[in-house]
Amino acid sequence: MKKYLKIMQNAARLTLSKVGISGYTKIQKNIWGSEFAAALSFDIDYQEDELALPQIVREMKEELVTGSFACIGKHVEERKNKYLCLAGHEIINHSYSHPFHKIINRREWYSLDEDQTYQEIAKAHNILQKELGYSCVGFRTPHFDQFNEKNTFTALRRLHYRYDSSGYDPLYCPYGSLPFEKDRLVEVPCYRKLSSYYCIRKKRMSPDAWLNDIAAALDKERKYHGFACFYFDPQDFSGKPGLLKQIIHLIKERSGRFITYRQAAETWSLSRD
Repeated sequence: MKKYLKIMQNAARLTLSKVGISGYTKIQKNIWGSEFAAALSFDIDYQEDELALPQIVREMKEELVTGSFACIGKHVEERKNKYLCLAGHEIINHSYSHPFHKIINRREWYSLDEDQTYQEIAKAHNILQKELGYSCVGFRTPHFDQFNEKNTFTALRRLHYRYDSSGYDPLYCPYGSLPFEKDRLVEVPCYRKLSSYYCIRKKRMSPDAWLNDIAAALDKERKYHGFACFYFDPQDFSGKPGLLKQIIHLIKERSGRFITYRQAAETWSLSRD
């Protein structure tokens, strides 16, 4: 797995070198209507994540913050009631069966052909619309797999999606964290190296150390009027009441504007017109 992730990171760097986006030091225009913008997203991959959803949604409601939740179609199809609490939040299409999932589909996402990729995304789209009443415009690949990007983007364009958020980390992007255009879609980078999975479970950081790293990233985004886009797993907040609120307060203290991925893609697109 480590070798696989390393290959993905190198592929991301090579791809980004061809995009030709200006570096952070060249960003002059503030498009957010605030010091910077921030988005909180959550990947609901396992039942442990589903169990933590009520706490996540409750704390966000108390702070008047709207988030973006990446949902697997098969799980929503089987356990719709677990997801009804997400009303009012953005839903991100996270595929139907999450290929490369250790329980429901062990096949790798990058092994799917063009039609299989389309079916995974389209089936999830239809289920999320039917069961949750939400028409998705954004997608995240399972485990941020970028090797199937061509088939993924082809499917997203067929479905008239607006954005993808599948693996570009601002820590590896010399231009920072602003969205950018790629293959007629908006790509929304997110701080993978600041994710709850990477910091809390993999590196076993203390909550205080994690919060300090998040605060440092927010200071950079504020300085450059950037976009602080985070990805968390709900299960990592179980047994840690108030931790999510602390992250939210860090953003509020720096005059950040909370937006969804959908709003980020739309705002960036409008700024390019």
